[in-house]
Amino acid sequence: MLQDNENRFVIYQKRKYLMIYIIGCLLFVARGIWIIVNAHSLAFECTVDRAGGRDCFHNPIYYYIAGALDVLLFGILSLPVFYWFINPGLVFYMNEDGFYSKFGFIKWNDVTGISLSKTQSGKYITFKMKKREDASAIVSRLSFIERIFQKTKVKGSPDFTISFLGTGVDIEKVYTEMKKAYEQNNQNI
Repeated sequence: MLQDNENRFVIYQKRKYLMIYIIGCLLFVARGIWIIVNAHSLAFECTVDRAGGRDCFHNPIYYYIAGALDVLLFGILSLPVFYWFINPGLVFYMNEDGFYSKFGFIKWNDVTGISLSKTQSGKYITFKMKKREDASAIVSRLSFIERIFQKTKVKGSPDFTISFLGTGVDIEKVYTEMKKAYEQNNQNI
């Protein structure tokens, strides 16, 4: 949701996208429960392979384990999403001083450029930091997986990408407003 209040933009995660994720997790939990309940009959169902042989486990413990892993994994994965569904998280905030994203609060003075990147998977807003030290400080706050992906980018001050997936906002409108605020800040310097 995009809100314009007193020359600032605030974007929260949309519940519709979180609901789709929750439903997917619950379907896999239900599948795991079904596998556990039907483990004994599944263990003795045989399938014919291409060579004409029969593949059977003959041991329901494999199905109990598979079902339990299904329930455990997708049950645990759905817990934070339930929390985000109740309290939608702040994805992006922008005012005249800078913007807030998963990278923390970034001042306009620390940014060298903003661009709109288009890939097959979607559109992203990309920005670059002026000082390598500032970029390193941002990278140090990222999760382990995000740090790995960030290090695979070009050496020097890396580009940082902001995704608005799951927010339902028009990214080009956000980009236009960011570009205006960035240019306005550069004129004031």
